[in-house]
This record gives sequence, C-alpha cells and structure tokens, in this order.
Amino acid sequence: MKRPIEPTPRYATGRAMDKIAKLLGIVRDRSMQDWTYIIADLDYIDQYWTVYNSLEQEDERFTMMEILIEATNQIADEEFEEYWAKLRTCLIQEIELHQFTVYYWCCFDNENLEDCFYISGPMRKLWKELENKDS
Repeated sequence: MKRPIEPTPRYATGRAMDKIAKLLGIVRDRSMQDWTYIIADLDYIDQYWTVYNSLEQEDERFTMMEILIEATNQIADEEFEEYWAKLRTCLIQEIELHQFTVYYWCCFDNENLEDCFYISGPMRKLWKELENKDS
C-alpha cells in the first residue's frame, strides 16, 4: 500500500484536556504523555459519546475523539461493528477536524496490520473511501 501524504498534524490542547477531565470527573496528570489514550476505558464509551455530543469547541471535540477511538480500539469482538459504525459516521461528518487522527490510526508506516492497532484496518478502509470520494 502506497503511504499517502500526511495531513497537517493536530494535537490535543491542554485547555481541552482540562475541560474534558472535569466533565468526566477524572484527574488530568499533566506529566502523562498520550493522556487521551491512557485514560480511555471501554466501560465508559457511552459516557464519552454523551460528552462528545455536548462539546461545541473544535479543540475539545478533537481531543474527545482521540479518547473515543482508543476506547473503540479496545473492542475486539462482535460489539466492535456497532461502535465502529457510529465512530465512522462521525469521522466522515467531521473529517476536516479529524483527518490527522484518522491518518494516525491507519498506521501507514507499517504494512502488516497484525502489528498495528485493532482499529487500523477499518481506519485504512475509511481513508481509502475518503480518498476515492475526493478524486
């Protein structure tokens, strides 16, 4: 698979992480690298969707999406398709905001999907769909 051009990087902001931590009732340890991935817990995925849908600021929605993707990545069974469908729809609707995140989760630097995230295969299919749509 030819590696596509990387979109402009975008990262979670401290302000957005602070707000989300407050909304979720969790502590944000500023020394934790990859906080959005570390705190993600599949048991709270429905709460994450509620928070995501309540957010108006792009930085906050971007940050919450990282948490949602990591939580969905933790599902490796028949429930995955249900949560993936919801996630996929949201990513398509807000692709301008989440393009870099989708690219990241595709793991294009590794051709062997078995060495990637569980969600990398579906993300690559989504990426390809979006590429074909643009051409």
